[in-house]
Amino acid sequence: MKLQNKDSVMNLGDTSFRRKNLLDDYKIMLQGITEQLEEWSTKNSSQMTFYQYVAKSGLINDTFYGDYYSFISDKFKESIFEKYKNKKEVTDYKSLVKYFILEQKKRGRTYTNALVKIGLVDEKRKITAVGEALLDGDTKQDDIEKLFNLSADNIIFLRQLLKLRVYESEGENYIYPFRMGIYLLSKFDDIPQKEFCTILSLIRAGKKEEEYREILDKYKFVKNKNMSFGEYVSRYIQEETLEIKFEEKYRISKEKFEKYFLNRKSKDKIEDYFEFYEISLDFFENRDSETYKKLEKISKKESIKKAFGFNRIPFKFSKTVKEFLEENKETIFESKNIEEFNKLFYELFRDSKNYDLIFEYNDMTIRTFNLSGIISFENGLVNLSYKWLSKNIFSEIIGMKKLNNEVVKDNFHKNISFSEIFDLSEERIESFIEKLRKENNIPKELSIFEYFSDKIDKDFEKKLEERFSNDKVCSILNLFKNRENDEKISKEVTDNAKIPTIFEYMLAIAWHRISNKEFNLKKSLKLSLDGDGFPLSHAPGGDGDIIAEYSDFDVMLEATLMDRNTQKRGELEPVIRHTTNLTIKNMEENKKTYTFFVANELDANVINIFRVTSQIQLQSTQNREKYTNGIKIYSLTIDKIIYLLENNINYKYFLNRVFENYSKIEFIGNNWCEDTWNNSVKGENIGKI
Repeated sequence: MKLQNKDSVMNLGDTSFRRKNLLDDYKIMLQGITEQLEEWSTKNSSQMTFYQYVAKSGLINDTFYGDYYSFISDKFKESIFEKYKNKKEVTDYKSLVKYFILEQKKRGRTYTNALVKIGLVDEKRKITAVGEALLDGDTKQDDIEKLFNLSADNIIFLRQLLKLRVYESEGENYIYPFRMGIYLLSKFDDIPQKEFCTILSLIRAGKKEEEYREILDKYKFVKNKNMSFGEYVSRYIQEETLEIKFEEKYRISKEKFEKYFLNRKSKDKIEDYFEFYEISLDFFENRDSETYKKLEKISKKESIKKAFGFNRIPFKFSKTVKEFLEENKETIFESKNIEEFNKLFYELFRDSKNYDLIFEYNDMTIRTFNLSGIISFENGLVNLSYKWLSKNIFSEIIGMKKLNNEVVKDNFHKNISFSEIFDLSEERIESFIEKLRKENNIPKELSIFEYFSDKIDKDFEKKLEERFSNDKVCSILNLFKNRENDEKISKEVTDNAKIPTIFEYMLAIAWHRISNKEFNLKKSLKLSLDGDGFPLSHAPGGDGDIIAEYSDFDVMLEATLMDRNTQKRGELEPVIRHTTNLTIKNMEENKKTYTFFVANELDANVINIFRVTSQIQLQSTQNREKYTNGIKIYSLTIDKIIYLLENNINYKYFLNRVFENYSKIEFIGNNWCEDTWNNSVKGENIGKI
């Protein structure tokens, strides 16, 4: 990634395509790229086709797409023309078609910018090996990566972020912002998100590794409250202001001003900036009440607040000029001369614009870093997840090579592992793993991967215990019964995942509690998780939504938010396929398999068809030579899951009663499901499967 100019900041996304559910949405866009038949070019329809794919997929709520089709299909042709006739490019019907086409191409290019920046596609919008691996969901991890116990999705983004370089606007110097972030987090806990992003956005290339470490180490002054964060930034991070040489001895001419005080979106705002400059300089020279009133008036403009006031009025205004000067001592008005005034005025503009840009792009930085699965952003504070492990690993790896030096050339688009990124030999990895074994007193007979996996899993479950009480789990599950509650669910859990994914997550937590926590919760979730343990996306792989593994049986939960009218079309085949494949696999290990289909409302035909599959011989789709004589699927509503949790039902007794008659051949009537439920939650909750 290359900065546009000296005062630009790191930008991992595009403001016209801000995403919350990054992982799912990037996969959808990548699928659109793979379906592209033409080479990416402004000279053909490739960019327009991609834009239309994105619009059709529902990733954007874009009336522009609808307007285009309404116009070319002669629907509301006149009203659509009326809507766009004020555009300077639009003079007649023919020019409106041209405008629609050019605008769609432009939007198609814009929407792919984030994919290019993280390396999922190249500059020509051709999917890379990294992008293909993300779609396939099958990424082999090396021994260092396995220690983190992350999903394939997490590993891909972790690799890409570790490789991510931000180049200066001119020259070949660059930095690794993510690596710097890890170094900072290995030194300090609970860094406010705004401070974390500001440091990584403003730090510039061109220094030695030791200098970068020294700069980051000095954040201790902020943590120890010996220095304000603003002072830390201005003293150690902010570059010297761009030296501007003016032909005029004092005032900046309008021609020169427009070269340095830029606004790419609106020339009108540059006019505001120049007017603000002239009034400010007039007041600096004269300090009279008339100019003071002008200064107060223009300072309240939104364009000025954004460009010079860090989204606030730039100065503290008072009743009199004397009081104003007392209140604004450390400002441009305290300059020694006009030359210094110009310098400070430019710095004010630069710093405020940087603040605005950082604020604008912070969200995408956080959400992208979040995909790595190793950084926590909980409660607005940034930390390394499982720091006891991450700190050890990264101090070892990042300490091997300079922060601004690459080992492997042109590796950004290759799906390569940690050992390849950092040029680690097998001997070096083995030595490091042995070091970890000794530091953690892990017995030789125990696998170090199992040790850390178990520790991470227990930390994960402990975190969920603190985060979600049983009452809260039930309360959130109740929200899924009405899709108008989607926004509430996002606020209660996370806005980084789609609602069906969050439903799987909460359902797994509920079943874990119902089962007295007798299975590995993290392993049961077929989800990619962020650094806080919240869901990101359903991981590909062809398995069921949730698979709870017990010693002698497995319970698979298939979750859906489809209404009863669409369940037969959307859920019958995948649920039967997943259950068949898992049943056949478990037969080889002499394990039983039980599936619960969970929805808010259930279709009677779906319930009965699932039940009758216990009497059918079914073929594995993973190994066509293998069959099972029937599978066991029972349907539950969200209300019934809540009932099981609230009433502390003995889950083994419940399983035994629900499935005890599945091997019997009998006529399937409409009341069997409810009768089975009533019989399974009554009586003494004892019994074994």
